[in-house]
Amino acid sequence: MSSPATLSSSQLDSVLMSVLSAIATKPAAEQSKLMAELTLKTKGSADRDVLAKREKRAMSAEIAIPDCVNPSRREKVPKIRVILKTYFADKYRFPFGNIHHFMIRSIVGSSEVRRSKRLRLRVDAARLS
Repeated sequence: MSSPATLSSSQLDSVLMSVLSAIATKPAAEQSKLMAELTLKTKGSADRDVLAKREKRAMSAEIAIPDCVNPSRREKVPKIRVILKTYFADKYRFPFGNIHHFMIRSIVGSSEVRRSKRLRLRVDAARLS
């Protein structure tokens, strides 16, 4: 491959796009590290410090979700009332009244509507790509 100085504008654009698309397939922490490596070659020490701090912040912002400890229990997915009574027994000592059942149905119903909208949006986005 030619040096960047001898590449035409369109060739340079295609090389840049291929590099960026390769970086886009990596996890977020690795993306920031690769981008930092690309820019370190042309930046001063102050910029390197900023990039190093940015990378450190990006790595600390990642949320690690652990694997499910008990998959068979997770598959059963109990009703929200059972979860409230089981895990928050100190807060829900008395039986639920009609208003409580209404509120639980409303909350669960609204979350299911949002979930179906999100799924619809994902399907539409997949069709467009």
